[in-house]
Amino acid sequence: MKINQLFLAVSVSLAAIPISQAATYRVVELPLQTLAKHSFGAAINESGEQVANVTFPFNPYIDVSLLDFENGSFVSALTDVEAAKAGNFNADDLATIYNYIRTENESVVFQQIGIKRSYYIEDSAHELVGYDIVDPATGSLTESNDVISYAINNAGYVVGQSEAPFRTQPYTNESGQQTNFVINDFSKRGFVEINNQLIELLPPDLQNGGISSAFGINNNNTVVGFGSIGVSDIMSSGLENCANEEERGGLSQEACNVAMREEAEESRFERRAMVWQLGDDGSIVDTKTLGMIISPEDDNEKVYFSRANAVNNHGLIVGVSSDYYRGNESQLTEIAAVFDGDTVEGFVDHEEYFGGSATAVNDNNIVVGYGLKQFNRITRNRMVVYDYNTKDVTYPLGFFNSSSTTPRSINNLGLVVGDAEIETGITSNRRRVGFLYNVDDGTFTDINTLLTCDSPYTIVQANDINERNEIIGTAEIYVQARDINGDLMTNSNDEPIMESKVVAVKLEPTSGEVESCELPSEETERKGGSLYWLLPVLAVLGFRRKK
Repeated sequence: MKINQLFLAVSVSLAAIPISQAATYRVVELPLQTLAKHSFGAAINESGEQVANVTFPFNPYIDVSLLDFENGSFVSALTDVEAAKAGNFNADDLATIYNYIRTENESVVFQQIGIKRSYYIEDSAHELVGYDIVDPATGSLTESNDVISYAINNAGYVVGQSEAPFRTQPYTNESGQQTNFVINDFSKRGFVEINNQLIELLPPDLQNGGISSAFGINNNNTVVGFGSIGVSDIMSSGLENCANEEERGGLSQEACNVAMREEAEESRFERRAMVWQLGDDGSIVDTKTLGMIISPEDDNEKVYFSRANAVNNHGLIVGVSSDYYRGNESQLTEIAAVFDGDTVEGFVDHEEYFGGSATAVNDNNIVVGYGLKQFNRITRNRMVVYDYNTKDVTYPLGFFNSSSTTPRSINNLGLVVGDAEIETGITSNRRRVGFLYNVDDGTFTDINTLLTCDSPYTIVQANDINERNEIIGTAEIYVQARDINGDLMTNSNDEPIMESKVVAVKLEPTSGEVESCELPSEETERKGGSLYWLLPVLAVLGFRRKK
C-alpha cells in the first residue's frame, strides 16, 4: 500500500472512534469579524489585554485619480464603469479594482493599499495605526501602510513595526513628461504604542529609510528587535544610480529609491539586534546595538545579521545571529542565539542542525526555539529547549520525529505554546495545529483535544501564553462569507455562502470534565482538509514573528 493511501485509511478508520478529551479550554473569538477577512492572535498580558493582527480589511479606500479608465485591463470586468469613475463602487466592482491594484503592490505608479492592520483589544478593538497619517484630501487615515504588532507588556505597551504612509508625488522628467509616483519614506520601522502615543524606534543607519522592528518587550519597558546599521555594496551602488537622472531613467530619485527598496526587502540592509530602553514617561532613555556570534572582518559583499526576538524581566535576550556553519567561513547560516550583556552565543548543535532561531525566554532563563533539519530532503523545524542556567539542551520530539515544530512563547510555569505539523505525509505542506508543551514532564498536547467536542474551531497556531495559562492564538472556522464591504454573502436562493477563514481567539482555562468525542469522517475532512490554504495566508502576513 502506498504511504498516502495508508495515511488516508488510518485517518478514516480513526474518525469513528470515540476520543476522550478534557474540555479544559474555552474559545473566545476576538471582536474582529466585521473589520477584515482574516485575523490572527499575537500576544496577551497578565491583565488579559490582547494584541491581534488582520489581513485584507473591509471597505478599502480607492483613489480613482490614480486609475487609468481608458487603458486599464480592469475596465472590461466592471459592471458599472461610470459609477466607478465617480468612486461609487458596488461590491463586485470594488473587489475587481482592489484585486487589480493589489497585483501591482510593488509598483511606484499604483495606489498602495495596506493589507495588514493591528488592534489592541480589551473589551473592544482599538486600531493601532503605526505611522499612518490623516490625508488632508479625505480627512481620514491613508490606510496605505502595513502595520503589525508582536508583543504587549503588563503596562499595556504594544510593540511592532509599520511602513511609512504612501503619498503621491507629481514629477516631470527632463523630456517634459509628467508622472504621478506613489512613494513613502521607509518600508519598515519599529514602534511602541501606549495610550495613543507612538514612540518611534529608529535604526542606527537611515540610508534609504533604514529598517527596524520591535518583537519583544518586558515589564521594565525594555524593547528588543533589530535595526539597520548600514547597507550592502549593491544597495549603496543603487542609491548612487538613483541620484543620477540619466541612470534612473524616467523615475524621480525618491521613486527610484522606493523601487529598489521594495525589490531588495531586508536582504541588502546590514541588520543587528537592538535594545531600546524606555523611561517611565515612555521616552527612549538608552539605545544599544548588539553583536553577533561571529566577528567577521569588514566585508560588504556579505550581509550579516542578528535579531532579538524576546527579552525576559531579568534582561536576558534571545533571538538569532549569523554564524559559520560548522566553523566554515564560506558557509554562512543563521542560528539560535542568546544575548547576555556584550556576549552572544549559540546553543544549537551544528553537527545536526544547519540553522534556527530562539523565539522566547521565561524569567527562569528557560529558552525555547528551533533548529533547522532535513527530513526526506525537506527542511523542517525541530523544537529546542535550552536551560541557560545549567546549559542543558534538549530537543523534544513533537507529535512525531519529522513534525516541523515552532514554539512561540513560554511562561514561568514552563508551558510552551506554538504550532506543529500533525500529519505524517511526505510533503512540504502538512496540516498544522496549535500545541501545548510542558517542559517539566515532557507532555506534548494538541490544543484541540482540550476543547469541547462540539467546538467549531480548529486551533492552528498558539502564539502567546500568560501566567494564568490564557493563550492567544489563531483558529480556523467555517462561517458565512463576507464580501469586500464586510456584508454577509448569500447565493441567488438567498442561502448563506460558507467559507473557511482564520480568526484570532483567546483560550481561557476552565474546570471542564473529560468528554468522549466521536468525529464522523466528513467532519474530519472539513476540519482538517481545508487547512492547507492557511500556509500562504500566514506567510503573506509575516506572522512567523520569531523565526
